[in-house]
Amino acid sequence: MAEKKVYNAKEVALIFGTEPITGLVEDSCVTVERESDTVVDHIGADGDVSQTIKNDRRATVMFNLKQDSRGNDIFDTHINLMETTGKLSYAPLTIRDGATGSLVFAEEAWVSKPAGQSYGAEQGSREWTIRCSNLSISTKGL
Repeated sequence: MAEKKVYNAKEVALIFGTEPITGLVEDSCVTVERESDTVVDHIGADGDVSQTIKNDRRATVMFNLKQDSRGNDIFDTHINLMETTGKLSYAPLTIRDGATGSLVFAEEAWVSKPAGQSYGAEQGSREWTIRCSNLSISTKGL
C-alpha cells in the first residue's frame, strides 16, 4: 500500500534570504498570488478566440506574523535599509511544503511596506507584504 501523505503546517518553510521565518499566526495562511493570468484570451468581432501567453511573473506574497516573531525584525531591517539609503534591498524568497514537495521561489523579493501596527490586551499580529519580480510556482498534491 502506498504511503499516505499528511499535511502538517510545521513542514511549510518560509525563508527570506537565508533566514527562516517563524511565528506565523495560527490559522493564518501564507498567500501567494501572481499579478497576471498566465494565459489571456481575446475574442474578435466574428467570434474567433485566440490566446496570449503573458510573461508577467510578478507576484505578491502576504502573511501574518505574531507580534513577537523575529521575522518582524528581519523585514523591518530591510524596510529601514531601503528608506535610509534610497536603494532597494532584495533577497531570495522560498516557500517549501515538505509534505507535498510544492515549491515557490523568487530570486528577487522585497518588502513593499512596513507592517501595520495595532496594540491591545493580547499579542497582536503584523501583516507583511512581499513583492517578487519573477516568481516560480511548482504545486504538488498530497
